Amino acid sequence: MKATSIEKVKELQQDASNIRNICILAHVDHGKTTLADALIASNGIISKRMAGKLRYMDSRDDEQLRGITMKSSAISLHYLLETKEYLVNLIDSPGHVDFGSEVCTAVRLCDGAIVVVDVVEGVCPQTHAVLRQAWLEKLSPILVLNKIDRLITELKFTPDEAHLHLQQVLEQVAVLCKQYKTKIIYNLYFSPSHGNVVFASAVDGWGFKIQHFSRIFSKKLGIREKILTRTLWGDYYVNTKTKKIMKGAQAKGKKTLFVQFILENLWAIYDAVFIKRYEKITKSLNLNISARDVRVGKSEPRAYLQSICSQWLPLADAVLSSVCQYLPSPSEINGDRVEGLMYFLSCDPTSSTTIVLVSKMVANEKNEQFIAFARVFSGTLKVGQTLFVLGPKYDPTSILDLNVSAVVTSIYLWMGRELESLEEAPAGCIVGIGGLEDVVLNSATLCSSMACPPFNALTVDVAPIIRVAVEPYLLSEMNNLVDGLKLLNQADPCVQVMVQETGEHVVIAAGEVHLQRCLDDLKNRFSKIEIKASAPIVPFRETVIKRPKKTALSKNGKSKNGSVVIETPNKQSTLLKIKQETLEQIKQLKSSLEAAFSSAGRRKWSNAVDRIWSFGPRGNGPNILTADSSVDIGMYRECDQSIVSGFQLATLSGPLCEEPMHGVCFVVEEWKISAPPAASTEGQKEQEDRKACRRSFQAQPQRLMAAMYTCNVQATAEVLGKVYAVLGRREGRVLSEDLRDGTNSFDIHATLPVAESFGFAEEIRKRTSGLASPQLVFSHW
Repeated sequence: MKATSIEKVKELQQDASNIRNICILAHVDHGKTTLADALIASNGIISKRMAGKLRYMDSRDDEQLRGITMKSSAISLHYLLETKEYLVNLIDSPGHVDFGSEVCTAVRLCDGAIVVVDVVEGVCPQTHAVLRQAWLEKLSPILVLNKIDRLITELKFTPDEAHLHLQQVLEQVAVLCKQYKTKIIYNLYFSPSHGNVVFASAVDGWGFKIQHFSRIFSKKLGIREKILTRTLWGDYYVNTKTKKIMKGAQAKGKKTLFVQFILENLWAIYDAVFIKRYEKITKSLNLNISARDVRVGKSEPRAYLQSICSQWLPLADAVLSSVCQYLPSPSEINGDRVEGLMYFLSCDPTSSTTIVLVSKMVANEKNEQFIAFARVFSGTLKVGQTLFVLGPKYDPTSILDLNVSAVVTSIYLWMGRELESLEEAPAGCIVGIGGLEDVVLNSATLCSSMACPPFNALTVDVAPIIRVAVEPYLLSEMNNLVDGLKLLNQADPCVQVMVQETGEHVVIAAGEVHLQRCLDDLKNRFSKIEIKASAPIVPFRETVIKRPKKTALSKNGKSKNGSVVIETPNKQSTLLKIKQETLEQIKQLKSSLEAAFSSAGRRKWSNAVDRIWSFGPRGNGPNILTADSSVDIGMYRECDQSIVSGFQLATLSGPLCEEPMHGVCFVVEEWKISAPPAASTEGQKEQEDRKACRRSFQAQPQRLMAAMYTCNVQATAEVLGKVYAVLGRREGRVLSEDLRDGTNSFDIHATLPVAESFGFAEEIRKRTSGLASPQLVFSHW
């Protein structure tokens, strides 16, 4: 197929109803990038023979070397469905847990998603994560059940066994969807008869929906297409005498329609190709296979199989037709999604107000500049246009808020590895924007008017946890390092860069793979100097535990129940008693906190949620400052700020090893004014209140909490012993071991200290010769 011209893309951009903004989401190695290659090949951008081998959307050398996607990248595709033309803006996102922030930046720009699941591995940890991300952003997804070829060539399933296995995988996804509020995503329920499920083998280039076979067999069987669409998937069979479709195939020992009309044909093709019965199968399917493919097929059966299947069941047609039919256009954005983005929004290219969301900044290697990865939500973006840059806390009702403006110097169309220049981009388009590197750090709202609320903050589930200290080999190049760290911080939405009190420059990353990529980028792209990195440093958290029932009374202001009485320098306040509460989730915050206080075992904590002063550190951490019911907070409002600030400082840096506190509740039990206020600065009050919190913390039994990963390993039976040996040597704790249905593969669920995780995945793969696949996700402290 001839590649789509840029002029055609510009033409399609003018009508938002013809646009589909979608991203591909999946667990690592489930076939996202191979699927993307097949869709790109349908537009003639790459050869169909190279689809799955080229990995066109993986433009970085380390992506090609590791075989995983690390950066979200976009491309615009043209698709003709019957007589209507569509522009599909496709974003390929990473599946590795270390790059979950890239998924967040991708889904924010999209209205729909293609969720890919490997039918052999089934629902995996990152499948949970991406479906939850789609739910949070209120996207409408379709499901692609990929790698069905593995059921034939690896597991040697019969068509009946494969049908049962596919049902089980679909049930796994359905159970996962039930965890979320399906009314928010009206299309989160997946059903083959609805057309939002595609059965596929991206590596062999084929895919189909139930509707494809409904059209074929409705003519052969003389049964209405709608009836076949409803019954091709499920427990239905055809009565050969009456030519009627009946229910109860399993109970009557009959072949289901799905097995008889679809899977048996697929199995026959694979069987024919691999035992070299080429001519018979191509004639029966009425396919025109080139002489070159026939010659290649004699030595490479897989290549010949791709030639047959890609003609019979084109993967791109199955996926893109579902995208265009079942996923919304930018002009059809629903109210729930609007509420999740900002208070009001209308996708109108003729609007006088231009509104643009920048989800991340991309470092372009070719011209060494930063290009904003953005979507136009309203109006038309034009080169030379001046836009206000609105921060996340910008208040359009306040005249005191100062704003930065920027001039759009260039607009680009994302075409995978290439960029095409545009003069303008109407609402609904996903584009690159030049000229913003000095005013946008990671994400921002751009608007032609100041009377506009900013987009809601991105929901990022991935937290940086591993840190290293970096320094240049030559101290004279310290300025280069500092400049490089600033660029790294701008180019990666997940990395954190900070300077310690000791003067050390620290890079904090989400995981081992992410850390290595950050260090490579810092060295080769941003600072362009040789750097030295320390051994990875894993942080701890400080907490308290319940006091033992029998303990000796302690002195120095400590009482039996662990209370501490402290007076501030101005003789005004008497503080504090500490109590531990562990908060596992912030969801449904009030009810969770009420349950937590109730579990403390004291009736007086029943209404403690209504007396919470603050969370810490930084106002949103897992620690609480509250007051006893006998304390009237309103009477002491003049001291409120210093107490809260002291609490924030104390929880940010605990007394054990200056690490943040976790799961601790400070309670003001009594407050007495014993003397007139003495002159003291606000800073002195904060420091004294901080000391009060730290001393009350030390009045309790204290503990350090280590960072822990949830470890999921998929392994065959013959290498289970080796997996357990590695886990045991690294202080891992096995939680469960589950046999996958119909396979010789086990799912091992364990916990592993982050400090013991470095090199873990590499060691597992090396010791098991690649027969075990580990996945680490930061879990808890």
